[in-house]
Amino acid sequence: MSGHLVGFENDALLADADARALIRTALNETMVVEAAAGTGKTSELVHRMVAVLAEGRAEVEEIVAVTFTEKAAGELALRLRSGIEKARRAAQDDTERGNLERALAHLEEARISTIHGFCADLLRERPVEAGVDPAFRVMTEAEAERRYGEAFGRYLEGILIRPPEGVRRLLRRRDHGPGAIERLRRAGYELISWRHCTARWKRPAFDRREAINNILTALGEFADRSEGAFADLDPLYRDTAPARALIGRLRASGGIETGDLDEIEADLCALAKQRDFMRPRRGSGVKYSKGLARKELLHAHAIMAKSLEQFQIAADGDLAALLQDELVLLLDGYQTRKAETGGLDFEDLLMRARNLVRDVGEVRR
Repeated sequence: MSGHLVGFENDALLADADARALIRTALNETMVVEAAAGTGKTSELVHRMVAVLAEGRAEVEEIVAVTFTEKAAGELALRLRSGIEKARRAAQDDTERGNLERALAHLEEARISTIHGFCADLLRERPVEAGVDPAFRVMTEAEAERRYGEAFGRYLEGILIRPPEGVRRLLRRRDHGPGAIERLRRAGYELISWRHCTARWKRPAFDRREAINNILTALGEFADRSEGAFADLDPLYRDTAPARALIGRLRASGGIETGDLDEIEADLCALAKQRDFMRPRRGSGVKYSKGLARKELLHAHAIMAKSLEQFQIAADGDLAALLQDELVLLLDGYQTRKAETGGLDFEDLLMRARNLVRDVGEVRR
């Protein structure tokens, strides 16, 4: 079977005539149609289905037409009925007319639904092969979030006494967004939504202690250079104050040798996301302080900001790979909670239908 990629142009039906004819008549070929909204994609889809039915290439119950919303699926079914009736009235061939009349009589059996609705129907027909409860319910998004919340509560109770490294590091992170527990809850929910991607995330070599030591050395040198501005109200001096404050706290507490690496990592990542520090105001005046030109400090800051950004990216990547492994228990808990209530979420429908079609030849046929 060959394939085609065809496209439509807005408000240019004549220019698209060849593409539209191809959709309606090349019934042995697989096609991908790209077109903007309002150009008639659904109309051409209906014409193609009507042609398939009229020629007797398939019975109406053998056609699958999926879309994104229930409303769109309902509209598609209505347009298909209208298209079949119109084609039946215009048919000159008795065989075609008979094919279309049979399609009208069995139109309710057509698989015209959302992709999730199609998957649910397929699983209900083959629950044993799919490994699902024959009486399963499709959970709404709100119910899925509730079940996840219950699983997260159980998970949290089990790990807070001795949290693993990734969870511990994530809980220390701080920004202007959600709190630590909510940040962990969202991380788990995000991971669950990508559970169909089962490959383990790569964790490149990352010596956290060495990376922190290097960035602190550079940050300390920058903080010292930025001291002694001619004016305390200098915008550049004020916007770089967070670096001096962080270095001051670390020096007072004994530095990296006695400090908490999780805490220091959190401080550095927070600094990398602090807009005023990462994009400071330039201020005015050629000289920033005695012996230091403003442009020299700005150049030093640009280098420092880039280093901080690279550190944050490396630390986040290392943390994400850790969390994927550590949140497996949360995923298992969520799956168990759904099984206890006989529910499947939208992702379950897609994954289990995919597995069913992939693994069972009879279902594919």
